[in-house]
Amino acid sequence: MAYSLPSISTVNGTFAISIQTDIAGLTAPTTQTVKSLGTRKHTAFITPSEQEVGSCTIELSEDYSTHSEGFYFKLFSESAAEDQSDIEFRIIFTPTGGSEAYWFFGFALPENTRWETLYIGAKRLRIIQLTLVESIVKIFKIDVPTWMDEVSNNAILTNAAVTYEPSYAISIRGLFSAMLSASALNASYDRDDTTFQYGTADLIWDYNAGAFDVSQLYVATQLVDVGELTYFDTAAASERLQDYYGTIEQLLGDLLKNFGCVLGFSYDLDTSRYKFILLQNWRAYSTALTFNTPKKESFSKSKAFVIDAVKVVQLTDTTKLSWVSRKYTSLTDVPTTEPPNYVQFEISFATPFNIMAFTGGDPGTKGNVLYGKSTELETGEASPTEIGNVKAWCYWITQYAEFSAIGSAVRMEGALALYYGRRLFYPFRMITCTYGTLNPLSSGTFSDITLNKRTSINDDVDTRDFYINTVKFDVENSEVEIEWLQENID
Repeated sequence: MAYSLPSISTVNGTFAISIQTDIAGLTAPTTQTVKSLGTRKHTAFITPSEQEVGSCTIELSEDYSTHSEGFYFKLFSESAAEDQSDIEFRIIFTPTGGSEAYWFFGFALPENTRWETLYIGAKRLRIIQLTLVESIVKIFKIDVPTWMDEVSNNAILTNAAVTYEPSYAISIRGLFSAMLSASALNASYDRDDTTFQYGTADLIWDYNAGAFDVSQLYVATQLVDVGELTYFDTAAASERLQDYYGTIEQLLGDLLKNFGCVLGFSYDLDTSRYKFILLQNWRAYSTALTFNTPKKESFSKSKAFVIDAVKVVQLTDTTKLSWVSRKYTSLTDVPTTEPPNYVQFEISFATPFNIMAFTGGDPGTKGNVLYGKSTELETGEASPTEIGNVKAWCYWITQYAEFSAIGSAVRMEGALALYYGRRLFYPFRMITCTYGTLNPLSSGTFSDITLNKRTSINDDVDTRDFYINTVKFDVENSEVEIEWLQENID
């Protein structure tokens, strides 16, 4: 059920706040108890290898009009979830002259909840300070086998009849959508709950004359004359994804790096469904936004995201690896043997899915092989085809580089090692701008200001392209602060 709180009117528009929960029998406040809607923050990368879940601060004053212990205190004390994830705050924003839009849906985890009580004579005044974390955290509660079953149950039947061809397959975006349904954030599975966003593809997978971007990739869950593959078979004896990952959070981190993506999260008010937006790490958007002049600007050369080394290994065989280092290898050298112990890797991950050394042969029984199909796979259609190579955009030389010479067994790992290394080996400009309104765009709405969006900024030397790494909407002060990172390397 939902408890609706009185709306908040500001110079920028109206915020409607409700609380979604299974806890019944409470009476919501009818007077304004929201003292402050603070800052909503989203960050793509807090380190070169870590993303941060979105957050939003809110301050409340307790309401004793119906419940002697207070509405909010009673609400949270009756939570059946240890992490209070059965109490979801939903904030919807209607900008002045505009239409209602998603602002923030999230949970107040116990460690982010602060209760402060003041006594003025016999009168008691309680203030509750909450830092909400985006509802996406609910997917971290599901176990890997539950997700595996969701993937298997929603794989698509093909018309394959030749041995080793995929008889059931699912798209990469389907793997992510299955997390939303397995966690019950969405009541049912829909592959369209996940979309990819990229301007020009950084990674391109190909086989002979074919070429596929990340939105056209598939994995098989069953093969003709082989049956169910172990990756997604919870009843298998070994080599299941649950044998490699203890949590969905670990799996999600490797999946995103495997395909060069940052995770965006939203809610569709029209369909009442949660959505994933898989943003390409860089060059996610082709069209640039135009901003009004900021009221404050700071400039620096970013070293927080500069790394020395990257190591990528195959999940199922860690002897198959590639690594690069700014100090210990050349820009074109990609060692495939175990690195010396003294090399420190800021980015190190495993590829759950990769390219295998086969052309029409036996891909094995694991399910870790990538396939491609230029059109969306529908039931009964021809199965996706094998992928034999990959090329990656090199930000250092601003062109694609192919990695077929690296050795067929580690083409994916070699491509990813160089992809991340050639982007993050050198300092690049970082500009932080503060704008004096929640919508500083000369054309567009606040909803357009999201992670990895692009703009052009003149730093008094030259005009360069930048993208959003962090955006903070400060409702109380009617400001937006954006951390811009330079897109290309000088």
